Parts: sequence; structure tokens; C-alpha cells
Amino acid sequence: MRFLAEGARVVIADFNEITGADVLQQASEQGFADSVRFIKTDVALEADIEKMFDLACTDFGRVDIVFNNAGVGGAIGPLTETTTESWDYTMDVLAKGVFLGIKHGARHMRAQGGGGTIINTASIAGLSGDAGPLVYSAAKAAVISMTQSAAVELAPDRIRVNAICPGFIATPLAAGGAPEKIEARFAQAQPWPDFGKGVHIAGAALFLASDDAEFVTGEKLVVDGGLTAAGPELSKRFPQVSARDAKIQGVTKGSSLNTKALSLAGTPAAAPIGYYSWTFGQGARDPYYIMVVIYIFFPYFSNTVVGDPVQGQSLIGYLNATAGFILMLTAPFLGAIADKNGRRKPWVAATVLVMVVGAGLLWFVLPEGGGVGIVWALLILLVISVAFAISEVFHNAMLPSVAPVNKVGAISGMAFALGNVGGLLLMLFVLFAFAMPGTQPWSFLPAEPLFGLDRTSHEHDRVVGPISAVWMLLMTLPVLFFTPDGKTSSTPMLVAARQGIRDVIETVKQLKHYSNIAIYLLSRMFFIDGMVGVMTFGGVYASGTFGWESTTLLIFGLCSSASAMLGAYVGGKLDDKLGSIRALQIAIGMSSLVLLVLVSIQPGTVLYVVSVSTEPVWDFPYFQTTAEICYFISNQIFAMFFVTGLSSSRTLMARISPPQMATQFFGLFALSGTVTAFLAPLMVATTTDFFQSQRAGFASLAILMIIGAVLLLKVREEQATVAGSG
Repeated sequence: MRFLAEGARVVIADFNEITGADVLQQASEQGFADSVRFIKTDVALEADIEKMFDLACTDFGRVDIVFNNAGVGGAIGPLTETTTESWDYTMDVLAKGVFLGIKHGARHMRAQGGGGTIINTASIAGLSGDAGPLVYSAAKAAVISMTQSAAVELAPDRIRVNAICPGFIATPLAAGGAPEKIEARFAQAQPWPDFGKGVHIAGAALFLASDDAEFVTGEKLVVDGGLTAAGPELSKRFPQVSARDAKIQGVTKGSSLNTKALSLAGTPAAAPIGYYSWTFGQGARDPYYIMVVIYIFFPYFSNTVVGDPVQGQSLIGYLNATAGFILMLTAPFLGAIADKNGRRKPWVAATVLVMVVGAGLLWFVLPEGGGVGIVWALLILLVISVAFAISEVFHNAMLPSVAPVNKVGAISGMAFALGNVGGLLLMLFVLFAFAMPGTQPWSFLPAEPLFGLDRTSHEHDRVVGPISAVWMLLMTLPVLFFTPDGKTSSTPMLVAARQGIRDVIETVKQLKHYSNIAIYLLSRMFFIDGMVGVMTFGGVYASGTFGWESTTLLIFGLCSSASAMLGAYVGGKLDDKLGSIRALQIAIGMSSLVLLVLVSIQPGTVLYVVSVSTEPVWDFPYFQTTAEICYFISNQIFAMFFVTGLSSSRTLMARISPPQMATQFFGLFALSGTVTAFLAPLMVATTTDFFQSQRAGFASLAILMIIGAVLLLKVREEQATVAGSG
């Protein structure tokens, strides 16, 4: 913070992402967001050091100051009990890391024409054999020696190299219990009456980096409150420091005492109740989509309310296109505003409330345009569609900060599974309570629909709106009560809005920096449109090919939801084991293959050329022929890989987008799924008309999935760094 306050632009490199996230947050709150970057770095890996310097040069233009300050406690215990692994680890971080920082810092400074400052953190332990654990002391002595040698070699290039030797500084690395106990003990350890603080080291570093130290190089600046000046035998006055007690052995790692699992955002992940509650958001939304959009209400609206399936499908197409256009204009900006403001749950709550009211109003959409009428019905459906998509943006954007890194795929898959469980349960309820009573002579069915619903008025179709509304409201509560939200920023809403809109514009300008994400979103536009198209038109194709009625389609949807639930579980496991890209490639490839199998099935043939009987093969009143059974089974396989693809596509977005811009990029993610929402229906319609074949129209969706799969080959599974934003 001292360097930022002096006007420096700073790249923070630390293996501990919690520390980095905390510093970025502090810098942002103090108005330094544009002047600081963070990159996760293992200082013992030369490739990581090179990436660190590349980031500094790419974002800030040059390197003038290098502060090699990475630290660990390292190997502790007696010399005779120290392992070579502990030695290597300690030396790698404390000595090798400094060497690599000097090496690459000097290279960049020379390439700039010379001049610059390199500061290395040593220790008073490097000045005395009695001031620290053996390996730690040896590493710090090596830092002092390297500092002097590098200072001599780099002096002709006007590159100054100095070391700071701290004494007992109260930091998270200091062993000994609670901070107040450490501070009290440290204050008593040296002549100076106060304990050492991080700001004391920062002040020394600032001096060595300044022009006031122009003629100072090869020096070791001791900052210890007079401790070394007080004389030898430090370990007798402060026995814990030597860490040579035979009862205390091992190696201490890291730069924070925080042991909580990390999220993709680099912050501590939520407790299990937090990230498991997050999955309920998906469980709240998806049953609406399954019952209203795919299987029950939309077909009812098209065939019964509009009264013309062709015109009804056209109106629904325009509805989806309008919703996609509105989302295209709003979602990225709303996401950027939320990223600045910090909170996502208020947006989730507001959009769910809108959907609950809208879904309840679907009860009043009567046959033949009665009730609220076709125009108002379309407006209600449009509002729900937009609210659904925006709710999805903000809910998805919570995932990177709540789920542990090693569980993000499983949590994403679990959410989709929960959504399909909800859809399955509600469709079972609708089927046995309202749709089937009075249509089959089965003893376990009620004689008439429950609650006196009138099938002739299609109340069994309209009731799915209120049912999904109640379900959505109840299932959203765990997210709102138990899933942690981002911290509220002090930025006023209007200021956050202006900053968010500016960030979206800057993101578009900097697409080259985010090229990996841009290619992925382009890929997703194609493959997700094709896969969603198969789900949307699968029932239509089956209805036209086999003459399936609404009850058959409802059973078809029930079983597909169960298969999707299994796919969500398997997909989550695949994602965590193989990575998001590989899991997604498997899902797209299998979905494309199964689609070609689906279109190969006609009432008298399967696999295009294999003839099968059209006679019933069993007494069950549904899916009676061989071809129907083959289509049914193939669609179950597709449903499994479809949800695997949905889950891994979301997880991949969480893995590659900058955590600080999660909501903004999930807005673009949602946009990628809707901006071409017209493409699949248009391709199916035009291909069907051209070839006069429903089969050809359905099969054309494979083209979209293949294009998406080819583009996905260019995507790398690595997290982007932030450009132009803290």
C-alpha cells in the first residue's frame, strides 16, 4: 500500500490467493484498483516468474522495482532430524525464488536500457547461527550473499541490489499463537519497546527503492529494533526462535494461517451448507423450464391457446428472440454493476419474485385466446423469460466464490441434478394428480383430477404455472439464507452503474486480452444452441413421427429428467477428474452421435436401413413399437450428455474468467446462450422446408454442435487475468 500511495503501479505475486484477494480488495477500497494486479505464483518455478514479469510489462509497460519478499517458515527441528525434502522446499522458496527474481528482473531492466532497484528480504537469521532454524538461516545467508554478488555484477547497468534483514516482525508467518501474544512477546525481545510491524519493513523497502538510496547497493539493512545490537546468544533470550527442540519437527508452509479451502475466486470457499444451498437456486428455476417451456405449457399455448401449431411455434420463436435481444442489451451491464457493488443475492431475490408472480398469472391464459388474451400471455412469458435469464446470470456468478476449487464441477453438476429432481417430482405430481385420472382404468389413479380441475378447460395444463411458482419461491430460500454473498462495496449504486458500464466497454475493447474467453463464448453459441434445439424439438419430432399425445410426452419428459439427473452426477465427476474442457468435448461428441441415431428412427426403421415391426411389442399403452422404444432409449442417453454439457460449460466459464469480473462474464455467458437462440429454430425450419423432411430439419442441429466442438479445440483451461480493472 505504501508503494501504491507513492504512485507506483504494483503486481503482487503470491502462491496464497487469499492474501492476493485481500490486498486487491484493500487497494480497490482505497482507490488504487487500476494500479494493482495479482497473479498466483510459485516463486520456485521459473515459468511462474516469467509470467509475473510478462503481466507487469503487458499491463504497466516496464519494470523498475523488484521486491523479492516471498517467505515460509520452512524446515524446523534439529539438524539430525531435518529431511532433504524439507531442505529443498525451504531453499526453493527462500533462496531459489530470490535468485529467479533477481535474474529475470535484471533481464527486463537491462532490456529497458538499464537502471532499476532490486530488494531482497533476508533476515537477521542470515547474520547469525543463533537467530533462526538451521535451514532458514542458511537460506537467508544465501540471500545476503546473492545480494552482494548481484550488486557488483549489475552496478555497471545502474541496477541497485540491496537486502532487508528483519528482526521479529509480527506477521501471520510468526509462530506462537494468537497475534496479541506474539506482539507482546516480540516487544519484549529487543531493546526497542514496541513490536516490529509490516509497515517498518515497507518503510525500509520504500527508502531502498527511492532516489534517496541512489548510491546504496550491496547493502543489508537491518530492521530489528536493536535486537542484533544487543549482543549474541539470541536463542537464550528468545528460545522459540531457533526451533531446534527435538519435539518440534517438520516444515511450515504458506503465508497465511487460514486453512479454509480456496474457491476459484482465490477467497475462502463457503462452508458446505453455503455451497450446497447454492445448488437450490438451480433446483428452483429448472422445474419451471421443464414443465412450462419444454413439455406442458408451451405446447398447450401453441396448440390450444393460439389454435395453430405453426403460428404458435412462430410466436414462441419471436418471443425467444425478443428475450434474447433484451438480455443482450442488459445482462453484461447488470453483471458489471453487480461486480462493482459486490452483492448478487438481491438480484436473485428480485428476479425470482418477478418469475413467481408471472408464473402464477399463467393460470389465467385460457384456451382459444381467452382469459388474459394472447398478447398479454406473450408479455407475461417474455417478462418471465428475461427474469429467468438474469436470475441465472447472478446465480451462476456466485459459483466461483462459494465452491471449493476441487468440488466446483461436482457442485455445478449437483445443481443441475437437483433441478431435474424437482422437475421429475413435479411432473409426476401433475401426471398422476391431473393428467391421467379418468384416462386409464388403473386402480392407483384417482377417478377424476384432484381439486376438481377441469380437463376440458385444460386446467391440468395451466396449473403448472402456479405449481412452478410455489416451488420456485420455496426452493430459493436456502440460497438467500445460507449461501454467502459478496461483500457490499461502499461504491454508491449510480457510481457502480457508471463504472460497470465503463468496464463492459473496456472489456469489449480488450477482447484480445480475453481472446480465450471470447473463443469459448463463440464456441458455446453454437454447441449449446444445437443441444438445446434437440431438447426443444425432440418432443415435436417424436410427436410428428409417432403421433404421441400430451400424456405420452409427459411420461417421456419424466424419464428424460431422471436421465438428466444421472447425467448431472456423472458429468460433475467427469469434470473434476478430466477437467471441464475434456468433459465438455465428450458431452458434445456423444450428443452429436445420439442425435444422428435419433433421426435414423422412423416407425418402420432404425439406423436408417434396419427394418423393424410396427406392431405393438407389449400391452403398456405407451411407447408400444420397437421404433418408439429405440427412440425413447436413445433420448435418455442424449438427456444424460446434454446436462453433462450444460454443467461443464458453466464450470469451464468459472475456471477461465477472472474472479473479480465473474458476474460480468457470466452475463456474457448467458448472452452466448441466447443471442443465437433463433439459429436452431431457423435452421430446423428452413432445412425442413427445403428438403420437405422433418428428419432433415432435426438432423441439421448436428451442424451447430460440430462447429462448436471445433472452436472448443482452441480454448485453453486457464484463468484469465484482469485487464484494465483491479
